[in-house]
Amino acid sequence: MLQVHLSRFFAESNEVPDYVVTRRGKAPVISRGGTQYGYSYQALALEMPEKLAEPFLLTVRPGDKRGIFQHEGQEFIHILSGRMGMNVGTDKVVLETGDSLYFDPRQAHSCEAMDRKAVRFLCIFIQHHATR
Repeated sequence: MLQVHLSRFFAESNEVPDYVVTRRGKAPVISRGGTQYGYSYQALALEMPEKLAEPFLLTVRPGDKRGIFQHEGQEFIHILSGRMGMNVGTDKVVLETGDSLYFDPRQAHSCEAMDRKAVRFLCIFIQHHATR
């Protein structure tokens, strides 16, 4: 299997970009592990090759099923709007607009929207090695 992102085959040059810009309202919605539970992932830096961090704008709505996740790396969350109940290991934390959480995602973790309102948050998955 090739370890090259598909976009590399269609690039106009072989140069790796120094940056990517994702314009407001133009972040593509992609499928990730939480999609099966109803979570919406908007990729904020999809075109950046060999990145150590994957930033997403996530939306979790009331009534979305609760997924339980565990993965390598590190994870950072910053609440943009709404309130979210977050379980990390055996702890439960309530996060409100403006709150942030940085944690080791090897611990089982899950989240849910509170107050019958969708919660929107910046979620950054940090890898130990660059993703392609």
